[in-house]
Amino acid sequence: MRRLNGYMSDCSADPAIKTIVITGPAAPFTGGADINEINKLSGDALAAFISQQVEFLISIVSTPKIVIAAVNGATAGMGKSHRHLQ
Repeated sequence: MRRLNGYMSDCSADPAIKTIVITGPAAPFTGGADINEINKLSGDALAAFISQQVEFLISIVSTPKIVIAAVNGATAGMGKSHRHLQ
């Protein structure tokens, strides 16, 4: 997630980049995390995980660039709610 946040920051700051496309390497695309792994987190580790997720969402809605999620297959979860953040 840190790398993805770094990429978003770099792309947002680069005037040559007009559009940011987020995708996975193959089907199925997932932008989420493994719920079983999240359930193992607590304290500082959980706070860091949540902070990174929030940073990523803020970077998407605050960039002046067009952001596209190139989803390979069906989608479910928070994808629809991102639209309502704007």
